[in-house]
Order: sequence, then structure tokens, then C-alpha cells
Amino acid sequence: MKTINFFSRFIAGLFLAVTLTSIASAATILDVTDSVAVTDPTQQGRLSRNNFVGQDWGGDESFPGVANPAVTYHFKTYTIPAASVQPGGFVQIILDDLGANQGNIFVSAYQNSFNPNSAGGLNFGFDTNWLGDNGFSGNFFGGTDSVSFQVLVPAGADLVIVVNNTGGGNVGTNEQYHLIAQAYTDPAFTSPPIFSNVPANITKEATGPNGAVVTFSTLTAQDTDDNAAPVVCSPASGSTFPLGATPVTCTATGADGSIGSKMFTVTVQDTTPPAITVPANITVVVNRRTSSAVVNFMVSAHDIVDGNVTATATPASGSTFPLGTTNITVTAQDSHGNFAAKSFSVTVTKKKKKKR
Repeated sequence: MKTINFFSRFIAGLFLAVTLTSIASAATILDVTDSVAVTDPTQQGRLSRNNFVGQDWGGDESFPGVANPAVTYHFKTYTIPAASVQPGGFVQIILDDLGANQGNIFVSAYQNSFNPNSAGGLNFGFDTNWLGDNGFSGNFFGGTDSVSFQVLVPAGADLVIVVNNTGGGNVGTNEQYHLIAQAYTDPAFTSPPIFSNVPANITKEATGPNGAVVTFSTLTAQDTDDNAAPVVCSPASGSTFPLGATPVTCTATGADGSIGSKMFTVTVQDTTPPAITVPANITVVVNRRTSSAVVNFMVSAHDIVDGNVTATATPASGSTFPLGTTNITVTAQDSHGNFAAKSFSVTVTKKKKKKR
């Protein structure tokens, strides 16, 4: 077990520092140091809370009110896609105000989108898609502890995190903050096993009609207690992969039951042209009264994927060849468009006259 972070709350005039502990690691889906500036978008009014927000993964706490609805505030958004939030959808958001005017930064979370100024009565539409907030501005009391809260993001939904300046229009100091979002598979702070040695996408040349045997490095994984989590890949290393792209999914299961997966692609391609077999150069001797000859020969082509393919000779076997040397070109092409050519020659010469 280790401490992830700290958050602070104010209840009935009392400052409460809470230490949030967790199993060793989480999937960090956002880690950014940034600031809200006068060039960022604006909203009318800002969220406001004056009571404790329960750490219950998006429970039934009431929506905050809106403070200073006539004042313009600047904000910045961060959108995390649904695929990064799942499986589980349990996300912890941590904000640390790093600037000189601590207490001027506020963070909240929304589902899919944030509409700061839509018509909606008192709350100005801020409650549309609202998931939760941290209850107080970052380091509200000028201390060093971060503020933190948790939300449950519905399956298939993006998570939108909004950071706004709570000091009205005065953001000339560009108050800096550190924002972290961590995803868990369940509210017990378990997270998927962490993988290492994950291969990049692999491209392999086919070695036969069935594709190619492909081996890849052994993946390893550790669960949230730093125990080795067994990894199973499908298809496994050493399998025969067919021509084309095949996704390989590797899954690891931690001792706490959390499941993580990684994926890469194995592509088997055929870029090898057929191998053409031709005879050695041919010489034909004709009598002195003949000026040509019919010459027969055999050519063939074999492809590593397609097997025997058609070999075409120009001129063809059985053609009449004139006196002299004629070059013959043999071509072949396989089903994947790989082209090959090879040549040999046919020489027709007259029989020499015998000397007397």
C-alpha cells in the first residue's frame, strides 16, 4: 500500500486533512501542469460549494450553486476518451494549485461535454452532464495539500475535466496548477496490471501458403501489489499467422482479479516474386540450305505462396527462330502482383562447310 495523494476539506469551520491510500499503482490518464489564462474561453459565474463532498465515486451529493453569475471567469478543459477511462470508469481527479494566489483554481468533471453558458436558470447550464467536483478551490487555505475527488464515468462516455479561475476576471497572473486523473477498475482502488516489454507492430514475410510462423518477445505484467501477473497472448508467440493483418491480444489478470490487456498487430505479407526456371542458352545448328529452325524448350515458375504459376516465354516454345541469336524473356506473376522475369537465348547457326 502507498499514499496516492492528499486532499483537504472544510467542515463546520474545521480544516480536515485526509490521507487517501491505495494499492500500489493506478492507470494515470492525465498528468499536466498548466495555467488558466486570459486567452482561454469564458463562462458567466462559477461553481461554488460550501460543504463536504463525499468520496463515494459520484454519489448523491447535491449540485453546487453558482457564485457571482455576473462575473466572467476563464476556464480550460481536458477531454479523456472513454477507452482510457474504462474498464471500470472509476476516476480520481487531483488538483494542486501551484501559483502565488492559492485558492483561485477550481476543478470539476463532466460527462461527454461541458456547456458553460447554456440557459438553465440559476446554474446557467453548468449542471448539464455534471459528474462531480472537489468542493473547494485548490489549496484553499494556502497550504500544500492537494484537493481530490472521485467520479464514476458511465460506460462509453468521455470524461471532460474543467479547471476554472475563481478570482473573477483577474487571471493576469496565469495561476499555475498540477492536474492528475487516475483510472481504476473498481472503487477499491484496484487498477489493471501494468505491462512491459510490449512489442511494436510486427511485419513478417510469408514463408508458405499458410503465412508465416511469427515469434515475439515475452510480455510481462505486474498487478497493483507489484506481483507478477501471468500474461496470455492470443494468438500465441510461435503461431502460424495467415497472410494479412492479425491482431494479437495479450491479457493479464492480477491477484485482485483486475484484468488488463494490450494489443499489437502482426502483418504477414507476400512481396516475394515467383522463382522462374529457364534452360541454359540453346544453340541449334542447321544445314547450309536452311535459314531458320523450330526450337522447343521448357520453362516454369514456382511461387512460395501460390505454388506453381504460369510462366510465359516470348517468343514461345515451338516458334521458328531465324539465324543468329534471339533473346527469350520469360515472365511470371503471382496472385499478390509480384512480378518476375528471366531470360535466355536461342542461337541458330549454319553448319560449317567441311574443308577438302
